[in-house]
Amino acid sequence: MTELAALDYIVIAVLSLSGIIALIRGLTREVLSIIGWIAAFYGALFALPLLRDFVRGVISPDWIADGVILVVVFVAILIGFGLASKAFTDKLKKSPIGLLDRVLGLAFGIARGIVIVSFAYLILLLLLPPDDHPDWVREAKSTPVLKSATAILVRIIPFDNLSDRVPDIDDLMKTNTLKNVIDDNLPTLPSDIKENISGKLSDKEDSSGYNDKTRDLLDALIEETTE
Repeated sequence: MTELAALDYIVIAVLSLSGIIALIRGLTREVLSIIGWIAAFYGALFALPLLRDFVRGVISPDWIADGVILVVVFVAILIGFGLASKAFTDKLKKSPIGLLDRVLGLAFGIARGIVIVSFAYLILLLLLPPDDHPDWVREAKSTPVLKSATAILVRIIPFDNLSDRVPDIDDLMKTNTLKNVIDDNLPTLPSDIKENISGKLSDKEDSSGYNDKTRDLLDALIEETTE
């Protein structure tokens, strides 16, 4: 049997842990948990201007007061939403569809684990070229799978906009821009997957609109996969 590298064990551990947690909690609670984090984030941002004047009158300096508002509101919403979702899902687990909810949760957890390790691999590519990766990454049996999963992610999510939102990100990534990472280090996709993703991206563009930079990148990716 071929010996596994350290990266293989890390991938197995992340997927197993994510899957087990989701199996225990169930799909419904996992989804509600994500919604809760999003609600807490936006709730804190919404509460900041409403509470700022009052809290700044009690706490100084101003940046600490703002931080207290964000943290307290975020945690309060997260806890409240979590308690409500737990009460709902506890009843769901005792219902006839409880087992199905757990099985679907397992699938969700594994998929989430794949996304986590794929993002981690993408960050590694941005920081270090493949030739500089340690042996336990380059020789891992899971590396080709990570490349394929990461290739799908970068073709679905418009990562190219990141350099517009984070001004110095290209400097932080040295000379390894996102486009170079996509073009040089990630595999092309099978035509059927490419066409499916391209169709979804077209629907996204019609509904929300991509900028010219994003369209140029997508065109380049599609041309690459057809060569």
